[in-house]
Amino acid sequence: AEADEHAAAATAEAEAKRQKLQEALDAAKEEAEALRSSAAEAEQATAVMVKELEARHAAAMAEAVGEAQATAEAQQAQAIAEVEAMAQEELQMAAEATRAAKAAAEERVAQMQAALDAAKTEAIAE
Repeated sequence: AEADEHAAAATAEAEAKRQKLQEALDAAKEEAEALRSSAAEAEQATAVMVKELEARHAAAMAEAVGEAQATAEAQQAQAIAEVEAMAQEELQMAAEATRAAKAAAEERVAQMQAALDAAKTEAIAE
């Protein structure tokens, strides 16, 4: 009977140890599942952050390209305006030179006409 009691006590102790180990194993499984879930959530959050960063980068690049294009267009417009202003100035100088040459030619024609008239008058007087 004493041996049976000893065996029963050992069996109960072994069963208590097995139950504690099973509880520890179950707790470890739950913790591992929680860690897996947490890792998956972190991975999703990281993917979202990467997409947001990529979108911000793309927007910043588009803005930089737009600004560069606007600057280039403004510089081109300024250069065109400067060329047009220089061409207008040259046209005015050419028009003034043409008027001066015409006036000089008309003066020369008037002088030649006066000389011709004088020569005619002199020829008639002789």
